[in-house]
Parts: sequence; C-alpha cells; structure tokens
Amino acid sequence: MRILITGITGRIGVHLAEALVADGHQVRGLVWTADPGVAKLEGLPINLVEGSLTVAEDVHQAMKGIEAVCHLGAAFQAGGPFSNHDYFQINVVGTFNMLEAASQQRVEHFFFASTDAVYSKYPAGGLTEPICEDVMPKTPGGWYALSKVLGEEMCLGYLPYLARALEMEYIDLRLQGQSPTFYQFDLSKCRERIGYQPQFDIFNTIDYALDYRSRV
Repeated sequence: MRILITGITGRIGVHLAEALVADGHQVRGLVWTADPGVAKLEGLPINLVEGSLTVAEDVHQAMKGIEAVCHLGAAFQAGGPFSNHDYFQINVVGTFNMLEAASQQRVEHFFFASTDAVYSKYPAGGLTEPICEDVMPKTPGGWYALSKVLGEEMCLGYLPYLARALEMEYIDLRLQGQSPTFYQFDLSKCRERIGYQPQFDIFNTIDYALDYRSRV
C-alpha cells in the first residue's frame, strides 16, 4: 500500500515509517524544507516530499497516488515556541488541507493523531478505569490542545459525510456501545443550549462544492 506520513521525522513518525517499510509498504513523507530530522530516515527506501501543511498545493502534491494517510504532523508544545496563530494554521488549517486532498485522492484510510492534552491532567477523583475516548470529557487547556480537538471534530464530522457524498468507504467506529460525536449533532446541541445559529454549515458547503464541480 502507498502510505503518506506527515510528521515522519518525529519520534512516532520515524518508528512508524520503519515498521511500514518492514511490512512491505511504499512510504512517502511530507517534510519541512531543510528539516534536520530527515537524517533519522537515512537508509530507508522512503520518498520524501518537501512542503508545508499550511500550503494546500504542497499537500495535494504529496497526496498524489496515495492510498492511506497517517497524519501525525503538527505544531506541538515541546517543539516551539509556537503562537496561537501557528497552532491554528498548522494544526487546524493543515488538517483541513489534508482532509481535502485525501478526499480528492479518494484514499482508503485516514489516521489522525491527536493528544492526551485534550483531557484534564488531574481529573477530580482520579481515574477509576482506562480512558475511553468517546466517554472522557474533553477539557482542552491552551491552543495546542484546542487545535487538536478541532482536528478531531473535522475528522469525525467532515470525513464521514464527505465520504458518503463521494461514495468513499469509511468506518463508523463505536467503542463500548458509545457513538462518536459528529458535527451535525454538535450543531444541534449548540442551537439548543446556547442559541448558536451558524450562517453556513459544513454540510451545505460540501453539497454546494460538489454541485459546482459537477457543472464545470
């Protein structure tokens, strides 16, 4: 399988690349220009493409011919300093660019790496059982964690709907009988609880875009 890894020069990315290559997959990595971390990949048969998550064209170029995506790349707390603007552009806009390119490429699988920073570090009463992502309340503190929550919501809310619209295969993951929270449900909760009335929502935007593309 042809697999694209973002954040391939990071601690997890390097080990993931080694494992995928060992399993016989064709691996491509999207890396920053002059990223010193590429030295950790020496000797591996990996196709490295230079570019930025924040540049849609770079992402689309890296995505060409790809069948699966492991999106690990992000601005993170230990790698900065990063501004709030950096977190938004790299982690939120970057993830949007990845999802857009993946949908156009019709990739078979899209894996998004989030963070435990979206949860409380010291929950009241402690933890009595392992964390279940669909049950544990998210309490992001700071823009890094918030940007990751936004990334999760884009993947959960945007990709399944777009997958259906484009007749792509997707998996509705359910853990311990709990359903993931999808974007449409979030909008309904916002309307009911705080009176939020979005002028546009992502579903209409997708429908309009697909309709426009069918006519050009």
